Parts: sequence; structure tokens; C-alpha cells
Amino acid sequence: MFYMTKKETITINVAVCGLCGSGKSKLIEHLNGYTFMRAADNRSFRLILTEQSAECEVLFSKFEFALFTLELKTGMGNAELWDMWKPCADKITTNHADHTFKTCLVGTKLDTISSGSAQDVALQCLPTSVAFYSRLKYISTSSVTGEGIHAVASHIVDQLVPHPPTSPPWHVIFHAAREKFLDTIACLFALPVPPNVNKDTEDTVDIPDDDAMEPLYKSPESMAHNAYLATFAPKDMISRGSPAYRIAPSLIAKSRNPLEWDNTAYARSHLNIPIPQPRYPHLKYWFVTDFIKGKSLIECWDSLGLYMRFRIACTLRGYISQMRRLARDMPGSPVGGHVHGYIFSRGYYSGPFESAATFYRYIEDVTFRGWQCRFDSDYLLRGLPLPEKPILLRDYDSALVFTHADISPSNLMLSDDGVLWIIDWATCGFYPSWVEVLAMYRYQEFRPRSWNYFMWLVVGSPPKQRLYWDYFLEEADSYSFLEPSEDVIP
Repeated sequence: MFYMTKKETITINVAVCGLCGSGKSKLIEHLNGYTFMRAADNRSFRLILTEQSAECEVLFSKFEFALFTLELKTGMGNAELWDMWKPCADKITTNHADHTFKTCLVGTKLDTISSGSAQDVALQCLPTSVAFYSRLKYISTSSVTGEGIHAVASHIVDQLVPHPPTSPPWHVIFHAAREKFLDTIACLFALPVPPNVNKDTEDTVDIPDDDAMEPLYKSPESMAHNAYLATFAPKDMISRGSPAYRIAPSLIAKSRNPLEWDNTAYARSHLNIPIPQPRYPHLKYWFVTDFIKGKSLIECWDSLGLYMRFRIACTLRGYISQMRRLARDMPGSPVGGHVHGYIFSRGYYSGPFESAATFYRYIEDVTFRGWQCRFDSDYLLRGLPLPEKPILLRDYDSALVFTHADISPSNLMLSDDGVLWIIDWATCGFYPSWVEVLAMYRYQEFRPRSWNYFMWLVVGSPPKQRLYWDYFLEEADSYSFLEPSEDVIP
């Protein structure tokens, strides 16, 4: 094994495995004896490369790292690339399961691929696909141009010798201080929350089964309320009506989402945020909650004064801060871990994912595949400008916090007694904090313009992910299911 001191050059022994003609010799020629100086800590590393059989059972008793070469050939599309790397990746994860973090798939002969071609774009998507489907690292290289050689050396070093801890940059410290200041202001001006606001009460209307719902939602009063709510829907959705029916003076109902009852019950039991009580869990096709006497913000926002709008923004900021104090390791819905909502796909379900890292890899792969689809449809077929390549943000260490994921004026109720309620928890779950922000900044054309002026106070600036989220949505449905799946994605 290599021996590390602060000042001396550290030697790392690397095995190079691959089929005949896969570029092993040229890769060894470029990297054997290669000295890598890491700028982060000014440490020097020297790589010693040796050709070795991939079937060697004692591979990692002789070497600290292993590279597996794959020959890139012209004419390879997504299917051919998959057939190239997937068998090799499967062997690595089977034969060297305890050492996968010490491996890297290296595509060679990158110079044979035309820059800016469809195959070039497919290759640029390969790192995210390899990471998502096998948890391995992939890097394309060229022994002619030297492209990718430095990246391989850097990856070897960083995997074996982690970066030393560093102090947060000044802008991170400033951001944290600003957030604390705004939290204090929000706390001072927030609307009051009644005590025991989420205490459950007994059902007052007898609804034995789904058949009993028909006369309730078809009553003249229910249909009139439905038509009234529909007038606040986006123009292209008015003809569809509203999904909600006021079936009794104290109850409102809509079609049941597979996740909404459990999600709402979880939120009520863990938060001191006013949330209508879900009722009648035995119903198969209907979701019934308490009706809040008041108006949604989409109805009343324009009639509110500036001070009241400010207080609502402060209240909402406090609610979101409270939600973010709930965290866990597995992403998705509170029960089952399913990823659901229009911010992720159009009515479909993905996951459940085993960990936050798997979820981040999923987002990256879907985003890059969406970029590839946009390249094919816009650039190749229609001659539109080349779509901008997405950037990997690599926020794998971001905590997963409880998130509503659909906060908008239509899902916020201001009751007649001045309490702000949040409704529609069907899409809630544990996600990176930027998901809430991203969801609030999308579809701004359906909201009062002045609502957008308070977004900075409620959730801050738009996240960087917003730049490429259209790519994600371009391809997300193909990774999703019509119904929640029970199979966990590792």
C-alpha cells in the first residue's frame, strides 16, 4: 500500500485491465510515472501503471486502484454503448464488490469520435448512466489529444486520498447569517397558529363507502362550489373544472391519490402547521378533508394590503423552516419513499431510491438524457441552436429535508380568522432543500405577479438546478411508473 506524508510524493500502484485492442498500452504509456499535483493541498502523487488480468482474484491486494479500458468505436449509439460498458461493470461489481470505489471505467480512442456529433453527445451522457446503473465512475480519454488523462489521475487520487477539510467560503457564511436574520424577522411578523391546530376530531358525516359519495358530490351546492373554484384555474384548464367538491358544510373531497392520505397524516403529526384533517381512510377513490372556511390566496391575494402580504410571506417562511427541521436518509414520500409530483414528472411515480446518493445520480442521468433528447430533436432535426450542456452540481452531501413540493397560492388557505393553512400534501417528501425552491419558482405565469415579489423572502433565490430542469422533465416520464413501485432502486 502507498505511504502518505505531507511533503513527499505518494506512489500509487494502478492495475490496467481490458480486452486486447482496448487501448491499455497507450493508456499505460500516458499515465505510467505520471505525477499529479493536487492544488487543494499541494500534495504530489506518482502513478505506477501495470497491465493486469481483470479476473485476478487478488487484484486489490497488489494494487491500490484498477482501471478497466473500453474501446470507443465510431457509429456507437446508446444501445451499442450500453452493450460495451454494462457487461464490464457487472463483472466489476460481482468480482470486486468491496472495492468498486477503487475502480474506473476508461473509454479510450475518444479522438475517433467527431466532436459535436450525436455519438459525442451520447458519450457525454455516459458518465451519469454508468454512475446511476452501476455506481461506477466512467471517463472518456484520448491518447492522441491527451483529453481525459488528467481527469483519470485526479479521480484516482481523490478516491484514495480524500481532500482535507476546509473552512466554508465567505459567501456561505454570509448566506447563513442572512438566513438567520430573515428567520428572526419572519418569526416576529408571522400570523398566529392556534394551539392544538392539528388535533384529530371525530367524523361528523357518515360516509360508509365510495358509493355514498355520489349524491354528495353531485349535489347542486357541491357542483356550484366546483365551478367557482374552476374560475381560478389556468385558462387552459378551466374547461376541466376543479378537482375539489364541497360535499358538506365542513368537508371537501377530490379523487384519491395513492400517497395523499398517508402524506397528510404524517405532516399533521410531525408539524405545527395548520393542515386540514384527512378523513375516511377506508374510501378507495375519494380523499376527504376538513373544509377551511376562508379563501385560497389565488382568490384573495390581490385584495390584500402590502402589510398582510408581508405577514403571509413571513408565516410561510416559518412553515418551510419548520419542515426543514425534519430530515432522513431515504428520499421520497414519508411512507414508501416514492418520488411524485409535477416537479418530477407529469403524474407518474419514480423510485423508491435506497439513498440520497442514488436519488442524485438519478436526477443527473435523467437530466443528461433529456439534454440528449433536446439535442436530437432541436439541433439535429430542426436546426435550432445547440442546447447548453447541463452542469453536474455534485451536491451528494446535501441533507434530505421534509418538503411540500407544491406550495403555491392555490394550495394556501387564509381562513376567516386569519390563520394560514397549507393544503394538498400529495407530493410531499424528503428532498434536497432546493426542491421546494425550484417548485415554487416554476409556473409563475399562473400566479399573481406581486406574489413573485415575495419569493426571495419565503425561499430565497432560484436554485442553479432551475437552469436545466426542463431537460430533466423532458425525459423523466420514461424513468417513471403509472403506479407506485415497491422495488427499491439501489
